[in-house]
Amino acid sequence: MARKITREFPAQYKPRRLDVALFDLGIFASRAQAKRAIDDGGARLNGKQVKPGAKAGAGDLVQVYIPEPTSSGLTP
Repeated sequence: MARKITREFPAQYKPRRLDVALFDLGIFASRAQAKRAIDDGGARLNGKQVKPGAKAGAGDLVQVYIPEPTSSGLTP
């Protein structure tokens, strides 16, 4: 089952691209990871599926769905 993270951007947060904002909040380790998650439909801004370049700013609500890790099938 996917883990859901919900965050509201603070009042002093200046608008920026959603992929950059998710990286800034520490939800993803890189902007590329954030972009991939958004492209795969794993992030919503104010309840809507958007593109990585959508602007996120003060008061906006973001929901991110982190999928469970999958097994590689490798054994030590």
